[in-house]
This record gives sequence, structure tokens and C-alpha cells, in this order.
Amino acid sequence: MEPVQSGGTPFLANGQSGALYPPRVLLGLTTGPAATHDLFMALHVFLSGVVTFALMKELRVCFAGAFLAGVAWMFSSYNWAWLQLEHAAVMAVALPGGLWLLRRAARRRSLPLGRARGVPLGLLVLGGNLQVTVVVWVVCLTYSIALAADLARR
Repeated sequence: MEPVQSGGTPFLANGQSGALYPPRVLLGLTTGPAATHDLFMALHVFLSGVVTFALMKELRVCFAGAFLAGVAWMFSSYNWAWLQLEHAAVMAVALPGGLWLLRRAARRRSLPLGRARGVPLGLLVLGGNLQVTVVVWVVCLTYSIALAADLARR
């Protein structure tokens, strides 16, 4: 039996397929291909706004400002331009999610929360592509260095 392929590239070797990304697997097992894509996109657009709202509240932005930031990130031109590629939708959730958990862990000085930031970054590896993953990881690493320097200064 040959492995499943698309254009000569095995799905599990293709960094843009996200074949092992848990939400895609669950939706794929419960719905058809078109509904899987539509639900996947709707879920990730909604989650990107919710997580951005949580990040803004962690930064102590007022409710209206946090709400506006969440809506602005959900409907930003970058997200909508790349939304048809599912790995971009994963990034739209993972980037603010990683930053939110980093900030929360630093503010509360919580090692478990610091470890939890690996969840969105790990899911990004499963659902994103290499280029987007590296950019998000570098942003989160830079932010964690800045947070550590701020904590050391206090």
C-alpha cells in the first residue's frame, strides 16, 4: 500500500498540510471536507480574536480597547489575505496565544504557566508551516528575553 500523496509529496512530509493538527483531525473525523475547512476557519478566526482579547487584558488594556484589538486582529488584512491557507489561521491563534501565556507567566512568576506557552507553539508546529513557525517562535523568544530582562531589573 502506497502512502497518501498530493502532487508527489507525502502529506506527513509536507509542512503545509497540518495533517496531525488536532482540530483538523477532529473535524476531519466528524464532517466532510468542505465543512471541515469552513469550520476550521471560523473556529480559528474566532479563537484569534478571543486570545488577542486575553492578551490585551493581560496587558491591562481597558475592555473597549481589548475588544477592539481582538476584532482588529481577527479581521486584519494579513489574516484575511492569507486565510485561505489554513496554516495562516493556526498562526493567527498561536502568536497571541504564545505571547499571552509568556506575559501571564512572567507577571505571576509561574513556572507551570511558562511551560503552558509550549502548547500554542507546539500546535503551531503541527498545524503551520516552517516559515510561519520560525517567525512566531523568534517573536516569542524575543519577548521572553525582554520579559526576563525586565524581571531581573526589578
